[in-house]
Amino acid sequence: MAIIEAIAASPLSEQKQLKRELLDLGGSAKVEAIEANTDGIFAAGNDRFEATGTAYVMLGGRKTSASSTDSFPVHVSGIVGADNTVKIESLTIDTSSFFSYER
Repeated sequence: MAIIEAIAASPLSEQKQLKRELLDLGGSAKVEAIEANTDGIFAAGNDRFEATGTAYVMLGGRKTSASSTDSFPVHVSGIVGADNTVKIESLTIDTSSFFSYER
């Protein structure tokens, strides 16, 4: 439960890699929420964990354009401390599906 809560409360504005990924979606893209996949949390040894989830991203939304929300897969890694505190070390959003298309 602590990992799920930590992922949902992750300080997105401090994630430099996340900002770069969102820039690919447009300057006004913004993460609305991140939801952990409860079946996608795995022990990675030495109090470490890996997790999957979904990021809900607002696209557009400037005064001159309509906005929409899309979802993208998320990968999270971190550490669970002795007092059950969770530290998120890495959180990445896979936005590649936004740019792929069928021919």
